[in-house]
Amino acid sequence: MKFLHIADLHIGRRLGNISMAEDQRYILDEIIRLSADCDAVIIAGDLYNRAQPTGEAVRMAGDFLGRLHDMEKPVFLIAGNHDGGELVDYCGGILKHANVHAAGVYEGTIPRHVLRDEYGEVHVYLMPFVKPLHVRKALKLAPNEAAGYEDAVRRALEGIELDADARNVLVAHQYVSGAETCQSEERAIGGLDQISADVFAGFDYVALGHLHSPQRLMG
Repeated sequence: MKFLHIADLHIGRRLGNISMAEDQRYILDEIIRLSADCDAVIIAGDLYNRAQPTGEAVRMAGDFLGRLHDMEKPVFLIAGNHDGGELVDYCGGILKHANVHAAGVYEGTIPRHVLRDEYGEVHVYLMPFVKPLHVRKALKLAPNEAAGYEDAVRRALEGIELDADARNVLVAHQYVSGAETCQSEERAIGGLDQISADVFAGFDYVALGHLHSPQRLMG
């Protein structure tokens, strides 16, 4: 099965007073062109640039997702650290019948979606961007539990029972240590938001967002 894995579109972003809408429309057209040769599209966080996007940004994203629906491409979408989880959940509720599967706010479970091809099943798990506070609240943990980002992600993933007979894919939006960074990313002071790639052991593929360049970790 072939996925088109993208992230951090930041639709609606501006550089000062300069709109990037024309450039973003061009990029979305290119994504549509590339998706023609894929079975499904993964958007690993930050579809929008902020939690309350402009009307223009919402229309642009809606048109983009609508075109993927017209092409009969399943879309797997999670919230990042820029676009609001509530907004992504709202969009997902509206678009679920259009084959857009979304996870915005972590509420204690990681939703799973099943795809099938001639080789069997592919299980796609959607974990939106999580902070330690999100995990403590959802799992009703004590203030000293899940104190750091890595422990929080481990706790969030603990409830998943991976099927060894399926290909297991996780979509996430976290800062993984060892990855190359650039100035356009938002990071916690002192690297406190870093997690080890080891937390994803067991998955066949982890589709990450957050860092703004294509790269491969763990081979």
